Amino acid sequence: MSETSIIAIILSLIAVGGTLGGTWLGRLLERNNETRKWRRERCLEAYTEVFSSCDIVAFEADKAYGIECGSLAHNKQCEIVLEKVSEMYRTVDKAILLGSQEVHEKLGDLTVYCGEEIGAKSVMCPKLSEGEWHKIRVIDLVPFFGDCRNAARNDLEIFPNLYSIAGWKELEAGMEELKEELSKGTTSPEKAKLRLQELEMNSQELKKEWKRRKKQ
Repeated sequence: MSETSIIAIILSLIAVGGTLGGTWLGRLLERNNETRKWRRERCLEAYTEVFSSCDIVAFEADKAYGIECGSLAHNKQCEIVLEKVSEMYRTVDKAILLGSQEVHEKLGDLTVYCGEEIGAKSVMCPKLSEGEWHKIRVIDLVPFFGDCRNAARNDLEIFPNLYSIAGWKELEAGMEELKEELSKGTTSPEKAKLRLQELEMNSQELKKEWKRRKKQ
């Protein structure tokens, strides 16, 4: 067999091997894409179910807080809150089987807060003050919900990641406290103006940090 024939055979084998390899790689990538799509769809359903369950717990907890202690209506509402908290925990069991470690931790933080702080404390007798309940129900809940939502969004890998910056929690809490003090008249306009300027400066620094992280 001539050298030319040998070279022709080698080139033919390389061509065939390249075609088969390309076909195999294409099928592998397609399978991986289908797997990621399936997981994304299941995760979206599971995460949405958890968030919806948390909203329901908070809604029923608000109703329980507004009902007079010791009444039949209050006792009935306590049972409803307990039922909704149990349902919420069951949705988490499903979500953590699909989610990343970060989402697992954030879902746990959010649902434990909704169950132990919002659910359990909404049915306490005697009742918490309106200020204490507002802090539990709104101010302290926002960071848990925001962190969990961002972690879930990042895990779906549809858009660039959203970062959770711890300073936003303190900033949001400071703004809420300032609003509450102004509404109750427990702080002077002068002091409120100084604190607002400080919060605005902190906000600018956090925005700079946000932009820096988005570029990474």
